Amino acid sequence: FFFGMRLLFWCTVLAALAASARPLTAPEGNTKYLIVTIEIEAGWADSFRKYYDLLVLANLTNRTLVLEPFDLSGPDIHGLKDVDPDEILKAPKEEWVDLQRSKIDYQGGHQHTVPFEDWMDVPKLQETYQVITFADWLTATKGVVHTALIQAERELAVPLPEFSDVCQESGEQKPMPSDAKVDRLGQQLIFQRTVCITREELGDSLVLPDDIDAESNTAENISAWLNTRYADVPTLALDISQYWHSPFRPELHRSHGKLPHALSMDGIREAITLNPRIYAAAATFLQDTGLSAPYVCFHWRRGDVAVDLADIFLPHNVAWVMPRLQDALRKYAREYTGLVLVTDSPYEIEIERFKKAVKEQTGLPVVRHHTGDKTKDIAVDLALGAKADLMLSNYQGSFYANWMQDERKRYGLVDLEWLAEEPEQKPAPQLEMPWEDEGSPEGFPAPQLEMPWEDAGSPEEFPEPQPEENQNIPEIEEIEEVEL
Repeated sequence: FFFGMRLLFWCTVLAALAASARPLTAPEGNTKYLIVTIEIEAGWADSFRKYYDLLVLANLTNRTLVLEPFDLSGPDIHGLKDVDPDEILKAPKEEWVDLQRSKIDYQGGHQHTVPFEDWMDVPKLQETYQVITFADWLTATKGVVHTALIQAERELAVPLPEFSDVCQESGEQKPMPSDAKVDRLGQQLIFQRTVCITREELGDSLVLPDDIDAESNTAENISAWLNTRYADVPTLALDISQYWHSPFRPELHRSHGKLPHALSMDGIREAITLNPRIYAAAATFLQDTGLSAPYVCFHWRRGDVAVDLADIFLPHNVAWVMPRLQDALRKYAREYTGLVLVTDSPYEIEIERFKKAVKEQTGLPVVRHHTGDKTKDIAVDLALGAKADLMLSNYQGSFYANWMQDERKRYGLVDLEWLAEEPEQKPAPQLEMPWEDEGSPEGFPAPQLEMPWEDAGSPEEFPEPQPEENQNIPEIEEIEEVEL
């Protein structure tokens, strides 16, 4: 049996590697491209989820979407490694954020980018959509962008340094540069023409995100605006520092039912999946750690939310997690081989405390794919969660966890289980009372003693007892009355 399981495992790995070797092919016939040259991102989730919008816009504008690299840049949080959240929790709540931020180096962060195709299955995506990798686009265009739309400076979206002096929402409009050489996505690109996107430039067709009616920017409205002005432009770039605060982010829910299935959220989710190489790496990790199916995966969102939203998420410590985790394990009542921890937590002291608590209270060993290299760890974590027999998470607002849930549906696995806000309260045992179904104790008849005359009538009707025959009964002397 053991040999058969190992053979099945390696057959799965080899099949995944073979599938990942499929060549990437650039789409034929469409040489008009849409690219978002975002330089400022907040990690994998924000780098990835914009594709749900961009695949729709590219289709409606008849363009091939350029799959730019994922940006994993972020501040240096190694200073939190030796911080114990339980000690922070002892301080006044208003100090929780500052006590942690003082340990973070916001200037010395890492700059990491990962090619889209390293993590995601591009050949599968190309079965439905016109997409091209960033590397192939560079080869085809030499990095030339014919028109770049630059976001005018506002509170939450500012132009990147090359255009901050000329692209302003108010004041004197200065001429925008031509043939500008800019560093984007780890490469030098050439913006032949630049357009500053101000409120005036948008006109009445679109609104800015800080307007009260910003949700009116549907995919149809945005694509119509782009087609009217830039339909003949070979490569159109959205050069925006914060895509989420731009007028080019469509509110897809307002297009629900109006677009074909392939352009719906569900349709896009069906087409985007992990590169088979990532699943093979996850299988190898499980093999190396001695875990096999069935296993539990716990997504513990900790890092950024425990700092910036400390009043809500810092209390999600080991003492908070364990009773809720045990509730979930009792609910499914299955024997698991171990628990895979997927977390962005920088608190190494707390992680060791968690491993010990899980082992002592559930008997499950805890393993974690943690090489310190985000370009590897994040993708493998996604695969481990997507294939886990039971998936748990402490944060319903996590795109990361919700994406794993979408991927789990692909494999018909049980839905992700969110840890409850409050653990189950076990009621105190109740004594079983005979009147529980009869009403209150006051309304229940008093218990009756079993009397020998129950079937013979009342005591008055019961005959006086007669002495048995041959029974010697002593005579009782008459007692003389004494007058007091």
